[in-house]
Amino acid sequence: MKQIPNLLVIGGTGRNIGKTTLTTMIIERFSKKSGIIALKTSMLIPGEAYLHGRHKLIGVDEFELLEEKETEGNKDSQRYLKAGASRSWFLSAGKNAIDSGMDIFWQKAGFTEPVIAESNVLNDFYIPGLFIMVKGHRQIKPQAKVLLQKADVVVSEMDLDGFDSMVKNLDFINGQWLLKDIT
Repeated sequence: MKQIPNLLVIGGTGRNIGKTTLTTMIIERFSKKSGIIALKTSMLIPGEAYLHGRHKLIGVDEFELLEEKETEGNKDSQRYLKAGASRSWFLSAGKNAIDSGMDIFWQKAGFTEPVIAESNVLNDFYIPGLFIMVKGHRQIKPQAKVLLQKADVVVSEMDLDGFDSMVKNLDFINGQWLLKDIT
């Protein structure tokens, strides 16, 4: 697996637990210092299309990478732009196409600016500079249990004080995401 120090990944154990809230808080803080690129990934699993909104159906070997240009609306990629991201992307991919889609993303985004990704799948392909998991209180999927073990830090669902403390202790120095001790 390739190490990507300028990549911060935020994953979660479920839906509607605060991943996008945490992501936008980080974007708001770092967009004041420099550009920050945002990415949302969605691996489409057969039988789970209902979880992915209005996006077109993607085969297991296909992907769609879209750059968000609109700030009006409530899609996560639009929320990233509203928070101050210099660019915002959405990658929708079948399980065999995440890597191909990410190759195109990296060609467009580069490896110098800070990148924040809301994703549970990127850890299968990269070792990010920092990996944060948001843990919900509901049932945790088996694949999310594995991610909890890989996380650099775990925060509780919608814990805005914990989110705020983490954001204040984050830094991006010399092309790498760092987190000061928050215990």
